[in-house]
Amino acid sequence: MGGTGVAAARSEVDQPPPLDGDEPGRVAAQIGPLGLGFVAIGGVALSSLPDAGAWLLARSCLEVRRASPMTGVVLEVSDFAGKGQLSAEVIATKPQIFSHDLEVVPRLYAALRPGFDYQRSLDVLAQAKGAGLVTKSHLSLGQDESLDEAVAVMDDLRSVGCDLLTLGQHLTPKRWVKSEVFVELAKVAQQLGFTGVLAGTEVRSCYQMTQLWNQHTANQESLGGEGSAAGSFPDSSSEPKLF
Repeated sequence: MGGTGVAAARSEVDQPPPLDGDEPGRVAAQIGPLGLGFVAIGGVALSSLPDAGAWLLARSCLEVRRASPMTGVVLEVSDFAGKGQLSAEVIATKPQIFSHDLEVVPRLYAALRPGFDYQRSLDVLAQAKGAGLVTKSHLSLGQDESLDEAVAVMDDLRSVGCDLLTLGQHLTPKRWVKSEVFVELAKVAQQLGFTGVLAGTEVRSCYQMTQLWNQHTANQESLGGEGSAAGSFPDSSSEPKLF
């Protein structure tokens, strides 16, 4: 959000423009006619807003659902600085996928994700999972992490019930990860219980979301529908009111 495109990400600026309260409606109006399976909504500078973009993301989810009920919404969120009431506002809109990316292993947070906290990120995913949402995260490899560290992150994600995982290399890598490593890590992720996994050099956080969702629903059905509701979209008649 905050840019000119349908799923735009706004660059960090010293003084971002004031919040445009009409943006969610305009975004939804553009998405409606496209017949998309999924749309990802997020913004890299939302943390500059007093509520870290909670209202904007929540309103966008509701507006898209009204304009295009058959389009799944992926909300790409921050950790809301650990303010649970803000993440709860977004969670209440029940996006099809609640996505918060860990990005790198915890050892590299100080260097690559200053201002973020690894445990706080796990906590926001746990909060969404506790509310019954399908949750997703992303890990970008090639930043001097070991394979053991990458697997430990996957373990941590599963400990908070994270359903979906993407593994890629979109941050400027210090080394290129071989395709066979992605294949092996994907197998490990599946063994750990992730119901949807996409892994590869070109995979991004919101890469092929319909494919990822289809994996998830197929796995949930094979488990008898345990856990998050498989293939269901929220009923818009019970949407929360946002002011």
